[in-house]
Amino acid sequence: MYLIPFLEATAEYQRLKAFRQGEITMISLEKSMATDMARFFRHQGNILLQYLPEEFDDSDFQRAWDRTQLETYLEFRDLLLKHKRRAAYTCLRALENELSIPMQEAAKPRTIGTKISFDDFDEEAYRHIEQYAGARISQIDDSTKKDIREIIAKGFKGELQPDGTTKYKTHQQIAKEIKDKFEDFGAPVKGPSHIRNRAHLVAVTELREAGETSKQLARDKMEAKGWQMLKRWINMGDDRVSDGCIENGNAGWIDSRESFPSGHQFPPRFPGCRCGTGSRVGDRKERSGLPDDRWIVTRRGDTVVIKQNPKYAAGYDKSNAPADNSIVTQTGKSIDDLYNKVVEVYNKKRDEYLELKAVINKYEIELKNTQALLDKVDLDLANYKTSQELVDLTVKKVDISEEIEKLSRQIASDKSRLYEIKNYGKAEINEILKTGEKHKLVAHLGEFDSERETYRIREALDYLGDITDKRVVDGVRGANLDIIYYKKQPIGTRASAEPEMKTINVDIYADVSTNVHELGHIYDSDPKIKQFAEAFYKRRTEGEPLVLIYPGHPDPDIAKEVARKDKFINIYTGKEYGRGYYEVTSMGLQHLYEMPGEFAIKDPDHFKYIMKVLRYDLT
Repeated sequence: MYLIPFLEATAEYQRLKAFRQGEITMISLEKSMATDMARFFRHQGNILLQYLPEEFDDSDFQRAWDRTQLETYLEFRDLLLKHKRRAAYTCLRALENELSIPMQEAAKPRTIGTKISFDDFDEEAYRHIEQYAGARISQIDDSTKKDIREIIAKGFKGELQPDGTTKYKTHQQIAKEIKDKFEDFGAPVKGPSHIRNRAHLVAVTELREAGETSKQLARDKMEAKGWQMLKRWINMGDDRVSDGCIENGNAGWIDSRESFPSGHQFPPRFPGCRCGTGSRVGDRKERSGLPDDRWIVTRRGDTVVIKQNPKYAAGYDKSNAPADNSIVTQTGKSIDDLYNKVVEVYNKKRDEYLELKAVINKYEIELKNTQALLDKVDLDLANYKTSQELVDLTVKKVDISEEIEKLSRQIASDKSRLYEIKNYGKAEINEILKTGEKHKLVAHLGEFDSERETYRIREALDYLGDITDKRVVDGVRGANLDIIYYKKQPIGTRASAEPEMKTINVDIYADVSTNVHELGHIYDSDPKIKQFAEAFYKRRTEGEPLVLIYPGHPDPDIAKEVARKDKFINIYTGKEYGRGYYEVTSMGLQHLYEMPGEFAIKDPDHFKYIMKVLRYDLT
């Protein structure tokens, strides 16, 4: 995160506090589900005993178990979904609190051009839980079946007595042991000492899996929206933590898409694992140019202690910051060369994108057809006629469920790659556009209270500073060496600019794209750029009639705004002010930031105009 040191340390405290609060809720949910699971196991045992004849063999047990599984499936599914949805909701709220600074801002419609909705996160998590519910039930039922089969096998095998004879158990004794086993799933189990019984083991494992999967889905979605997400493995910090979980914790912060040393993307590492993941935004912090370890944050229970690292007592040496290894484009490259290179990169990435998208569509069709097969099997299971048919259908259902899970994972993986291709294309184009000069646009941000309120403004200034020729900056500052002045507006106020005063008016939630747009108006304060913009506007809109931009808008002032449409990507580009200022520079810079490749393809003339402005080639 791009935070001043105190806010950064506060954010670390906030992350730990949010994780702890989420853990308290999760432990309560685990207890609740363990109680329900114990009750369900007893009920499942009673159903099984009803279907077992007085005298039975293994095939009789198999038939009875299949009928029991069928009869209890919906009840088990409802129980599982109810608790796993609660776990997903709890973990997503904890994640929301961990990342409250960037995520709450990302949830605003204007932060990075697209809205991130926590409701969307919830819905995606719930869909994932529902999709894999059948497979999870099959795994748990298979484990139950194995335990009961062992009881039957031991009963039929008998026990060797001291006199050399073998004592066999009666069917009634075996049936009683089966019943006791179901009721006794509250007995201690082999494994982690924090697990009280099998019902508790199922609850801990299933809820952790649901919660952590939901958090990973949310992190993936944040990545897709342009945020660099980091994660870390957090254990309980007691003597019951396994060596593998300690090793994962020692890995520290890693990229959200990477695996921990154990090979897991997120907990649980094994059935009954109590670990969780912490999350944070990575790229904001890196841009500060300050060392990551300048603050030492330690935690003892609920107490968090924050101290400055003694080795930085004399201050920070920014010269030790990592070197910038970005690709630098020579300032002298022609406008046509820049345009051709941008189009080349865009087309290449677009081909990769479309090719992978076609593969995903193919998998999605296959998944839909496989799901239809599963629905048919479910229908057949409800109307089976023989025991053998029941067994065959059950096996078929398990196989189809596994195929659905395999296809779903492949689709999710490919979609992640799809987002990467799209983002990498934009990043590669931005590198091409850089001038190679190390100057920055300067702005006065005194009315804003903190880095939290200004990091998007700074990102816009950095973006334009990297791609703007120094002569443009000098022209904007003029003979008086003016700097850009930002005025803080009430939340919800429409962003605006006053080019003559070098002033931009935005609220604290104005996104990077909006700030880039308003800075375009400040570029027009240079008389040469203003004249160049007017000539371009008149050439493009010659003979075009004035039309309303927002007909019927509830705000009467906005409803009166007019433009000359032309073939601009957005009609707002042709807005007519009647006082010598236009939107061609500001909208062009906004398009360049939001969709550089598409901008070059859809409106080459406007793209080259912007390149000329940025290179101060005003001919």
